Amino acid sequence: MGYLERYQLQRVEAEIGVLPLALHVYYQRVGAVDFTGSHPQFSMDADLDQPDWNDPEVIVQLETPDFQEPMWRWGRKEFYSDALVIDSLEELRASYEYGVKPDEPLDLPGRFVSLAPDFVFKAGCSGGGPYCLEVPNTAIDGLVFGLGPWYQQDAQGRVLLRDWPDAGFTAIDFVEYLRINMRWGGFPGLAEHADQPPAFLAALTHDRAEG
Repeated sequence: MGYLERYQLQRVEAEIGVLPLALHVYYQRVGAVDFTGSHPQFSMDADLDQPDWNDPEVIVQLETPDFQEPMWRWGRKEFYSDALVIDSLEELRASYEYGVKPDEPLDLPGRFVSLAPDFVFKAGCSGGGPYCLEVPNTAIDGLVFGLGPWYQQDAQGRVLLRDWPDAGFTAIDFVEYLRINMRWGGFPGLAEHADQPPAFLAALTHDRAEG
């Protein structure tokens, strides 16, 4: 982390309050990340490619007929990839000034910053509230609110509840949020319909650190 980045981190914390240590160190070591976009392994046109829906490695992007929201299809399942995004420090500060709040729970007190857009917005469509974290926070870690149900996982990484009416939104610690993203190569929405990432993501997941 260079001098300008250290100065920006100090300036942001002076304006919005202390970030939890885990997030502070993350910005020191990594910074903003954005995995949204396209990938050569992902076909962008289901009609032209006529994929074999029984092939567990076939993933295509499509638009749902009702809302025209870009989604992905894996086998016969449709899902949002929820690509990894961590907003920049400047976006963090701007979201604090704007007064962002998570969609659920609705009655949370305090002030929040946006860590990332929600999974629908990441897919290029108007979504709900962003993934939020409360500030100031002097703890080692902090809860990320507004996440999809695929973040409710057991110790083996299996999603506990996959149906929205039953699962709803969830909140987990920031470090666990990163760990789940690393487990799925930066695309945790894949966990909605499978217990393991597809084979073509192996290069992004085989040497990840656990713990």
